[in-house]
Amino acid sequence: MALRHLLGFRVDLDTTSFRALADLVSRAAGRPVSAGKAIVGESAFIHESGIHVDGVLKAPRIYEPFDPAEVGARRRLVVGKHAGRASLRYALREHGIDADEGVLGPVLEGLRSHVSMLKRPLRSSEVRDLYELAAASWAAGAST
Repeated sequence: MALRHLLGFRVDLDTTSFRALADLVSRAAGRPVSAGKAIVGESAFIHESGIHVDGVLKAPRIYEPFDPAEVGARRRLVVGKHAGRASLRYALREHGIDADEGVLGPVLEGLRSHVSMLKRPLRSSEVRDLYELAAASWAAGAST
């Protein structure tokens, strides 16, 4: 990938099979591929940090030197303890929700405590439910 993208060489390899090949070698060797392993690791194209997600959504090349599909992977944006407003907006848009900016602050607070309790990122439906609960509470407070 460095030859192709950094030096501009024509590389006649099916790079979309890199992850599958890494998994095959891993099983044969009896040693797992580290999740953080560049290019082929499970976490190689996962983004969580608020500013990081914002950057990936605006200009993916900032954080990904090439399209994850080139190596048989896909980009994943997760909503975890480091999530920010961009992560929340993105996750909510996936549910057709145009987030109210006034609600995002309280949602982030609730999200962080929820994630700490669960010890994992939130599922998409959990993000939606947390937002809807916060939005209902915010609306009730605004109307009084």
